[in-house]
Amino acid sequence: MKANITIDIKAEFVKDKDGYTAYADVFNAYGMGNTKMEAQKSLKQAIDVYVDEYMRLGVLFDKLQKFGFKKSVIIPKPKKNKTYKKINYDIPLNNYGKERLHA
Repeated sequence: MKANITIDIKAEFVKDKDGYTAYADVFNAYGMGNTKMEAQKSLKQAIDVYVDEYMRLGVLFDKLQKFGFKKSVIIPKPKKNKTYKKINYDIPLNNYGKERLHA
């Protein structure tokens, strides 16, 4: 099971004659694009660089906490459509127990 964290980042979008600029002050990251969606995608790529570097340095959670993010755990609800199947699993015993027979 993969563990993921999700954070909500406030992004500011500014439209000018060249398109859109997106800014996330929490990471001091910028993105640009012809459309708002392109600017958002560019901003996410810029944030990826920060997150990757913080993970490499082992300080991601410290940085997030410094930025004001709070830790919380959300336990996913179990899926109602579970299925079960009997499977065979063989455990090779090889010489297990032979020492008892000869004792």
